[in-house]
Amino acid sequence: MSTSTPSGREALLDRVIAVLVENGVGDASLRAVAAAAGTSHRMLIYHFGSREGLLTAVAEQLWRDQQQQLEELADATSNDPRTGAWKYWTRVADQSALAPLVFELSAQAMHEAPWKHSLTESHRHMVEELAARLESVGHARTVSLTTSRMCGALMLGALWELRLTGDREAADATVRAFIESTWPSP
Repeated sequence: MSTSTPSGREALLDRVIAVLVENGVGDASLRAVAAAAGTSHRMLIYHFGSREGLLTAVAEQLWRDQQQQLEELADATSNDPRTGAWKYWTRVADQSALAPLVFELSAQAMHEAPWKHSLTESHRHMVEELAARLESVGHARTVSLTTSRMCGALMLGALWELRLTGDREAADATVRAFIESTWPSP
């Protein structure tokens, strides 16, 4: 969710995200989401246009937040992909309550939901951003792109396992093994 002082729209979006994290999207109507978020469905329509517009805004906000976290961690660990990847995983795992919503929106996007383009572009941007950081520490472009995609896929899989089983230790071990096999200790 937003980290700066949010506008009225952003504050409303943050409340909606909290409701959807708690309850999921399912087939919830704008009226049901609005009531749970402490507003009216008219206010949601005013700010987002429709249910699809609201869910697109939710998907975009979730990805913006992830991108911001990735950039913050990359800046703090610019020359050490092992440390950066582990810190990113730790942050994602600590915020794993968001995962069911992310997976639900992603599954709907795979079935051509209106926010598919937003998620596709966000994913592409994150892959490119991580690949560029890997290139900056000496990895070849093709290797960087492949490694970037592997990191994303592995962390999503570990996050899925964590939310499904609740076993943080197993999810951490999976990510740690991936990091160690991808970037062996010097």
